[in-house]
Amino acid sequence: MSRQKSKIINFELTIGAKPLLIMRCMGMQDMVYDMSKAMNRGELSKADNSFDVLARLLSFTGLELQYYNILDELYDEMETKPKFLVELYEKKKRLQNISQIEEIAIPKGIKAKLRDYQHHGLNWLAFLDKNQLGGCLADDMGLGKTLQTITFLQYLKSQNKKNPPSLIIAPTSLIFNWKNEIEKFCPTLKMLTFVGNNRAENKDNFDKYDLIISTYGSLLNDVEFLKDVPFHYVILDESQAIKNPNSKRYKSVRLLN
Repeated sequence: MSRQKSKIINFELTIGAKPLLIMRCMGMQDMVYDMSKAMNRGELSKADNSFDVLARLLSFTGLELQYYNILDELYDEMETKPKFLVELYEKKKRLQNISQIEEIAIPKGIKAKLRDYQHHGLNWLAFLDKNQLGGCLADDMGLGKTLQTITFLQYLKSQNKKNPPSLIIAPTSLIFNWKNEIEKFCPTLKMLTFVGNNRAENKDNFDKYDLIISTYGSLLNDVEFLKDVPFHYVILDESQAIKNPNSKRYKSVRLLN
């Protein structure tokens, strides 16, 4: 069974990152065409592979509904519908009803009262998770993005305690803040601060934790083994750090699973 890429949440995605989104839009029509030809020939494994690439591109752009229209035509024309196409069609219907996002209860273990907009942010993150999409949590500074994310991670743990750990990548200056906020608001989340010269001593112990916290600098040095770790989520704080698609930071993040 192929391993799924972990979903990615970006913090504060800036205007400078737009070329990434534009690049990811290129070639979608060709993929849809190749996928339809493969399905017509009965080559479902090849079609599934094309769909997987297309779905990842869609999850990083704002063009879902436009390209879902193309897939609608494929769906309507096929007498026998592959499972993945049915799932995509169902996902489209959920996205069209995005105003009806389910209300999520604050999970046990959170020692804070979320403001209404923070609770709405939690509902939105849970909605993205249900639909296997990444997202950008882009509230202004000081409005509690860290708390919303901690609450979301605790929600994920409450849903399935057997999930692999998630990875948070942040600037070095914010590592202490993450550690302090987790200890304050959700001490039941088991975290490993994966920084410092001796961090490699813990690289085989990730499965003992809910959350691994590291820096963009450490990622560059550790990507050779981190790329093989199946993380549940990859969370990027101050994600303008990867806005240059030619940078080593960007390429290292894209290698993560």
